[in-house]
Amino acid sequence: MHDLDVWLFKLINLRLANPVLDQIMLTASALGTGSAQAAICFLILFYGWLRDRANIRIAAYTGLAACIGSVFVVQILKHLWQRPRPLAILFEARAVGKALFWNSFPSGHTANAFAVAVVLGTLLPKLRFFLFPLAVLIAISRIYVGAHYPSDVIGGAALGVILGLACVGLRNVRTFRHKQQGFTLCAYAYAVLASVCLILFCWRLGAVPLIGLDEGLYAECAREMLVRSNWIVPTVNNQPFFDKPPLAYWLMAASIKVFGVNSLAARLPSCLAALGLVSLTHMLGAKMFGRKTGWMSAMILATSLITVGLARLAILDMLFALTIAAALSVFILTRVGKLPKTAYLISWASAGLAALVKGPVGPILIALVILIYEVLTRHRGRVSSDAAIKLPLVLVGVLIFAAVAVPWYAVVQFETNGAFLREFIIHQNLQRALGQDFHHNMPIFFYVLVYLIGFFPWSVFLPLAWVRFVRRKPQDALSEVPLFAAVWLLTVVGFYSLLRSKLPAYIYPSFPAAALLVGRLWTECLESDRNDAILASLQRYALVAVMLAFLTGGLLIGGLRLLPKPIPRLETALVPMVVSLVAGTTACFLALLKRQVKQAIAGLVFGVTVFLLAAIVLGLPIAAATIGEPAVRLAHQIRSNVLRKEPVFSYRLPSSFASLPFYSQRVITPVKTVRDLTNLSEGMQRFVVVTEARNAKLLPQSRTAISRWGQYVLYRFERVSLR
Repeated sequence: MHDLDVWLFKLINLRLANPVLDQIMLTASALGTGSAQAAICFLILFYGWLRDRANIRIAAYTGLAACIGSVFVVQILKHLWQRPRPLAILFEARAVGKALFWNSFPSGHTANAFAVAVVLGTLLPKLRFFLFPLAVLIAISRIYVGAHYPSDVIGGAALGVILGLACVGLRNVRTFRHKQQGFTLCAYAYAVLASVCLILFCWRLGAVPLIGLDEGLYAECAREMLVRSNWIVPTVNNQPFFDKPPLAYWLMAASIKVFGVNSLAARLPSCLAALGLVSLTHMLGAKMFGRKTGWMSAMILATSLITVGLARLAILDMLFALTIAAALSVFILTRVGKLPKTAYLISWASAGLAALVKGPVGPILIALVILIYEVLTRHRGRVSSDAAIKLPLVLVGVLIFAAVAVPWYAVVQFETNGAFLREFIIHQNLQRALGQDFHHNMPIFFYVLVYLIGFFPWSVFLPLAWVRFVRRKPQDALSEVPLFAAVWLLTVVGFYSLLRSKLPAYIYPSFPAAALLVGRLWTECLESDRNDAILASLQRYALVAVMLAFLTGGLLIGGLRLLPKPIPRLETALVPMVVSLVAGTTACFLALLKRQVKQAIAGLVFGVTVFLLAAIVLGLPIAAATIGEPAVRLAHQIRSNVLRKEPVFSYRLPSSFASLPFYSQRVITPVKTVRDLTNLSEGMQRFVVVTEARNAKLLPQSRTAISRWGQYVLYRFERVSLR
């Protein structure tokens, strides 16, 4: 059987080789990715919304479910089989495109294509004559490009057919009705929300290496915690690393323990935190205003540009936002009587966790939001004795907060002889807040631009939501919720605006509040029988969104000519991103003109989702090729050519190489001057220095080049004095 498999592979991969076929098969292979198949389903879904055809929408939802199921089942089977790909076994095998070597069975592209083809071909018979030939072509292309054996493709096709038939069998999922609110919410809407979250947050999460300084440092800190079994004192390159408290490092270390030393493991805690934050936003909106508002708010948060970015990075901001949102959400739900009074204690525990993510700024933000809200509600005369927090409950909450946060701070202070609090509190918090971190100093209006871009296109509608809900005179306790969301938003943004050191992600804890306000605006328009005033306002703001989308597209495309150094293939990512954003906002505006609110929401969600998918599938690999991939390649050279006992130094490498110790799985001491190198290498008989070739002339001549990758070189020094 194996001989037949190899013979068929060589027939298709070698004997049919042709330059024209190479391009055709590469294109066909790209159409088999999960993102491409999901895009087909989204296109059909968008068409179904425009035509108001329920059967088309249900078919698209079912196709998405089949595609997502295929992706996850295939990855599980690949991990279980671990079959080497043809390029790892057959010397004469030909690679067309990217060379792949491991986890061959089954073919994921083929499974995706057949799963979607079975669903859409069954529920929308007119498409079967297009989708099934496309699925067959994708299956053949995987053999042609050298990625799979024929048996892998057959297995993938069989798996796709089974999953597709299973999803078709479940297509009659009944809707559930909420009589209190007078609308029916289809279960498929939640399938769309889950699909969007899983695709935008999880899809290809580990496909690109760690990018930037923060990802490299945090991931390496987590790896060293695991290696040294020291969970108290964070270190990077065996030196104390007092940048942040350890909760995020603990979670990353646990993920690395399970999934290995790779970017997927480092980013997984942020991804899971994003899923948790979207779920929490849905819960808060649903309990306050109904499931429809909960769904809309969650979708708005999930499709915000900065949400997707933070969910896919191994940094602390998404986890920090989750702890802040958990504390504030439980507080307001308890405050308006949706949860028992004892639930206040959860807020105290969440505040303790926030202190373990980013330090005292977490509890400070939570306390400020609650205090300002309480002052405003007392001024409005809306506080009842039942809503007041009793002193014994406060004391218990303080004890819970202390039990969560204080032990680690006390132990690390003892272990470091007081160095941690001096560095962390004085430098990392106070000095940065006062502007002594000159790299991050920004004007006070900086976060207005962050909101406009990071929350786009939903940021356009935020002023309208503010005018409609926050300024409205409250009638009962629940009508105070928009005020709480506004206080939440303004307190976080105002607090960080007053500090001189600013980064875009600092204000992300306010985004759930913004999503609740905008989500309530859209659902009120959708539910109201007399929504002429809201609709007219939405039309005007949607037109602004269209104009901003065109302006953004022009700046992105035109900016390519202004780059000092052209980035290869960057336009291949920017063009579909711009087109999808413009198309989505335009479709929203046109639908609102026709008084089709559902179609407007669908158009906007679809446009933003495709924009983000294009950034993930096309943009991230291009960025990684220049600022992430070099560190991975260089780490491979270190692991292949340097002995474990040899000390390694990095000399004047850029910050994009912060992940070099993580991928090398060893300590790499950074040095900036030859004097530093001389002092640190004193007494060493041999050591290795990695640097750019242009910096080699600054090093002593007694060196031997042992490896080179691009412009970076490994030099070995043996028994020489550098003085």
